[in-house]
This record gives sequence, C-alpha cells and structure tokens, in this order.
Amino acid sequence: MYRPAVAISILGGALFVACKPVVAQTKLQPIPATESAKETADWKTYEDGSFKYPPGWEVWPQRYRTPPQEEAGEPESEVGLYISPKGEGSGDGGAIGMGGRQTDCDEFGPPCKCFTIYWAVYTCATDSETLKVYDLLLTTIRSADPNESFHVLFPAAQDRLRPGKHYALRWRIKAGVPKHNVDIIVHDTSRLDWRNPILRVEDVPDTGRYDWLVPATVDSAGPYLFEISFSIPIKAPPGALGAGQIYEGRSDPFYIY
Repeated sequence: MYRPAVAISILGGALFVACKPVVAQTKLQPIPATESAKETADWKTYEDGSFKYPPGWEVWPQRYRTPPQEEAGEPESEVGLYISPKGEGSGDGGAIGMGGRQTDCDEFGPPCKCFTIYWAVYTCATDSETLKVYDLLLTTIRSADPNESFHVLFPAAQDRLRPGKHYALRWRIKAGVPKHNVDIIVHDTSRLDWRNPILRVEDVPDTGRYDWLVPATVDSAGPYLFEISFSIPIKAPPGALGAGQIYEGRSDPFYIY
C-alpha cells in the first residue's frame, strides 16, 4: 500500500506539476453498500487485499528511480499502481492511478477525479466505463496493513453515519502493543485540505471506544477515515533532533450523509 507525499505525476501522457493550483473538491455520490457489493461480486482482489478490480482489467506498477540511481545502474522502485483495461496501459488517459512519485490530489484539476484514501486514487478519464469502475473501485478499498497496531471495529467498510447523531468509535489493540493514551482523528478523503480533520482529540485513554457526536454541519459524504495512534519517544540516532516509535491503525472508508 502506497502513502505518498507531494510533487509530480504522469497520467494519460500529461505532466502534472506540484504548482499547487486551486482546484475544486471532488464530490462523490455514495454507492449503497448492497449495490456496490453486487456490482463488484466478480471483481478480482489485488494481491495484498487492499482493493478489487474488474475482470478484463489489469494492475501494473508505476516505477521510478532518481537520476543518480539511474546513473549508478540501480533498479527502479515501485511507487504506485495503474489499473486499466488489459492492453491499454495509461497512454490514452483511461487508467486509474494509485499513488505515484509524491502524488497529491491537489495536482489534479477538472476533469480529473481524486480522493486521498490512504494514498491518492485518481483518474483523468472521461469515458463512462472508466468513471463507473473508478467510483466502484473506491468502495472496495480496504486498510490491509498486517502491521497495524489497532484494528478498527466501527465504523466498518461502507458504513453510513448520519450528521448530528451519536456514535461510539470502537477499536481493538493488537497483542504486544503497550498500553498508552491515544490520538484520534476523522478526516474527509474528498477534501484537498484532508489534513484538517472534522475530529481531532489527543491523549485519550485507550478504552477501546470513543463517543462522538457527528457535526450536524457535515456537508460532504466522504469517504471518511478514522485513524488512531500514539508514539513513544526512543533514543534518536546521531544528528537527529528526536525519534519515536509510532503505533497506529486506520478504518476502512465510510460515509456521512
């Protein structure tokens, strides 16, 4: 699973530069869980379990190496993925991209669509088939990190929460993880400013649950992610200002509307 930062990406033969243009937020019309499950029932599950893709489509890597690495003869690193109909590649702009070298959603203006669900998931396609596959693919994305320290129990994948209602965010800590107060955030993956969450609380006792009143003013369906984490300071290597061991977990995408 790829969790990139910010800068340059190539899709459909076009170069997108991290010049930080002002672009519109991508809005999503949620697909009901029963409908998406039916539509994707025969889709293939990617090898790490993090998403599904349609029969007749293929997944292939985005690779990159720096000029010094190229000069030294070092191999390229996998920095992301493309999903496209078999044999078409990304040259015609019909691909769906995941991750990439420092790719961020604020690099993409209309007609491109982009959500930051663990990593940037984007397409600049305009044909109806790819756009439908893109919307359905978003519903199949899962947090498939085997090394996560917390397993989120609620919200679960495709759950629908309602503005102005109370819910208990729930999680289970992995065996061997030290007991510690935690930080909690809930953020909207459709927003370019997704790093400014709708919920942020710090130093919460790890009871396995947190009672939350969803703001009545929520105006975006999402998808949303619930993240829980804490860090413990450790001895810093020479020259470093500080260091810490991070323990974290993330929910599967869910919706608020």
